[in-house]
Amino acid sequence: MAAQTKVHVSQIKTYQTCPRMYYFNYVLKLVPKVENSKLLFGRGIHLGLAEYYSTGQLSAALTTYNTWLDEQRLLLMGSAADPDHLAEASRLGEVLLKEYIAFAGAHDDFEPVAVEQDFEVPIWTPKGKQSRMMHRGRIDLIVRDRYGKLWLGEHKTAKDAPVELSLQLDFQASAYMVAATQLFGQQITGVVYNVIRKVDPAKARTPVIIRKLVVRTAHELLATATQMYQWARRMLTDKEFSPISGRHCSWQCAYSSLCLCMQDGTDYRLLADALYETRKEVIEDASDDNIPT
Repeated sequence: MAAQTKVHVSQIKTYQTCPRMYYFNYVLKLVPKVENSKLLFGRGIHLGLAEYYSTGQLSAALTTYNTWLDEQRLLLMGSAADPDHLAEASRLGEVLLKEYIAFAGAHDDFEPVAVEQDFEVPIWTPKGKQSRMMHRGRIDLIVRDRYGKLWLGEHKTAKDAPVELSLQLDFQASAYMVAATQLFGQQITGVVYNVIRKVDPAKARTPVIIRKLVVRTAHELLATATQMYQWARRMLTDKEFSPISGRHCSWQCAYSSLCLCMQDGTDYRLLADALYETRKEVIEDASDDNIPT
């Protein structure tokens, strides 16, 4: 490993899911020419909420969202993408942003401290020494409660309410908390999960906005710091990148066809040239804006 190797937790999460998916994404740096529409909606909502917590204004959030939507329509022109892939974003985006901001106005009992906070902090060894790896990324939101305690804010979109255990074991949020603790010099108490269900509020029979507060103990954060180091080392020294099959193959992985080619001995590079572009640099951590259903 080179000195000061920069690691994003999204890389580790991808590697945990499937080393071969990590290989295509972060080693070969292949990006699909047609974006995964399942991730599109959450990205737009995320941008709108970032603007709201930066300005406190509904109008600014809606302007940001609609500007993003117009940009996506322009990108769609002349592409091979299904023209219906923006239908959900067009139909529900403004409605759900308004729904969330109304909820926030009634329930937010905290003060935003940082929005879209970039960071680059050391990854520490289990013995407490600074490694040659740096954790780099971007945090959605940091807030301070009425008692002066800091919390991580995470925005997610989903069809249904998330499973409680999945939030408690959320590795990415825990890794962000470890980073934020270093960044702000104060332990982060827990995570405020803001889940926006992808349903029409006028037809919904259960709450559209779900807020979950999940506390992390100092022991959990120390364990996460150790896991971050161990997974990063394993990821950066892997030479095989063996595939792991699962639900992610059908909804999350953008490289299934390449993987099958590699598996049966077909030259996947021809397909890669046709369907993918090469990313010049590793992008910032991608938020898990969409929870699989």
